[in-house]
Amino acid sequence: MKSKKLLYFFSWLALSSGYLVLSYWLQQRGFFNLESYFIDYKKLVTSLYEESILRSVYFTDPFLLYLGSSLFGFPKVMGSTYFFNALVIGGLSNHLLYKTINSPKIPNFLVVYIFFSPIIIYAGISGGSLALYLLFYYLFFTLVLKYTETYSVFHLTLLSILIGVFILLNLEVLKLLLLLIPIFFFSSFHKAKGISGSFYNRASLILSNDSQRRKFFSSFFSSIFVVSFIPLMGLATFLILNKIFAGNTFYFLESYGNNWNSYSPNFVFIKDVEAYSPFIASNTPFYLISFFSVSVLTIFQIFNYGGAKAKSILMLLSILFLLSEIQEFKIEKLNIQYLSMLTGAGLASALFFRKDSLKLNRFNYILVSLFAMLGMYFQWQYFNISIQENENLYAKSLVEAVESKRVNSIQNFEQTFKKLSPGRILIDDAIFYPELTTLSKEFIWEGHFSSSYQQALQIPELYADYVVMTKSNHPLFLDDVVATAFKRLEMLQVQSDLNLLFEDDFLEIYQINPNSIVNK
Repeated sequence: MKSKKLLYFFSWLALSSGYLVLSYWLQQRGFFNLESYFIDYKKLVTSLYEESILRSVYFTDPFLLYLGSSLFGFPKVMGSTYFFNALVIGGLSNHLLYKTINSPKIPNFLVVYIFFSPIIIYAGISGGSLALYLLFYYLFFTLVLKYTETYSVFHLTLLSILIGVFILLNLEVLKLLLLLIPIFFFSSFHKAKGISGSFYNRASLILSNDSQRRKFFSSFFSSIFVVSFIPLMGLATFLILNKIFAGNTFYFLESYGNNWNSYSPNFVFIKDVEAYSPFIASNTPFYLISFFSVSVLTIFQIFNYGGAKAKSILMLLSILFLLSEIQEFKIEKLNIQYLSMLTGAGLASALFFRKDSLKLNRFNYILVSLFAMLGMYFQWQYFNISIQENENLYAKSLVEAVESKRVNSIQNFEQTFKKLSPGRILIDDAIFYPELTTLSKEFIWEGHFSSSYQQALQIPELYADYVVMTKSNHPLFLDDVVATAFKRLEMLQVQSDLNLLFEDDFLEIYQINPNSIVNK
């Protein structure tokens, strides 16, 4: 028994190390993730501004990624989120591999899928929150499928705890409660004791009998109550804290700088797309192509073996649910974080078998192998056609080394300030948070969490020695609060004596002459 546990532990460690090495290799070839920089930046903010602890810790989205990566401090080689993701996906992959190998009913070819699925690999090396999304969706659908087999309160309680914890990842996880309602409704017909036969026979007998009908609705609504209690109470607690500490129910959800892309919407998408309108249009096939690319395994489970109709119904509902979400929000949710729901559902379904299900025949093994290969191929195509910057960069950097202007800018920023004497920096830290993670501790900056930020924008020479702002021809120039402040001073005919120290395609670094403000 001890030898099996040790083998399990070392295989987990080996897989995690593999993801970590691959992650480091890709970063040397130009891959980067702004979300990883954001999490490390938030840790710096927490240590600098004590009055911002609530905003920078508890209400950072996603909080679970912040909390998990905090265990690793500030590794110099790469961001702490890369270590955390490698451990999470290493553990998930290890669990899936052991479950596949030890069960004669699960096709061994799924081992190849687990090792080489582009989505699983990306989750392990990306440094973002995809690893947590994938883990959540796998556990969510596994518990739902278990419930359709056992109808136990135990699995409902685990579902409630799972969703309650993961609202700290994304509050929209609560929408999955809507997905559970039809599952609970149809499951309640099968939970009735003393009634057998097909679904239609059960339904007619239950609904035509007053006593059975009361028991049916009691079971249905109690299931909903049990699974939604912890998530809804957690949300209520969150909103109460929000109201007490911020005076506004949704202040911490809507405040600037709370999310890694809240100030940088242009960096979410690749910049060489000429127009977004073809992708946003409701009649474009782009949505269906991207959607199909990551849903092959899930679609296959609808028609697959296993002897459980509930499994097919759940897979179909998950596809329809996610498709409606993406069509409603258009391009905002057409990314792998949301689409990973299909991968998690497919994996949970592929590894789920009822106790009375039969062992697979040779034809089913071949069929599973074929669809697993198709799934990996189409997933790879998804990353190639994705207009999300990190996802597209992942596909490119696997093939060849990529030179990123943003990565070069971060390195240029670091090298420039290494040559300068310590001082104060006026900067919009909602845009330049990757750069700020490279600063020496001798430098301090005036940013959104600083109590004197507004004053620094009005009279910069009193509060800062250096100024960093977005280049005027860059798309983010109008979003840059510091650049806007200097534009306002210029309009008010207040001239600032700024000495340009460095510029590239993204930013400009100036030194302020303390006697620079001259009223005309």
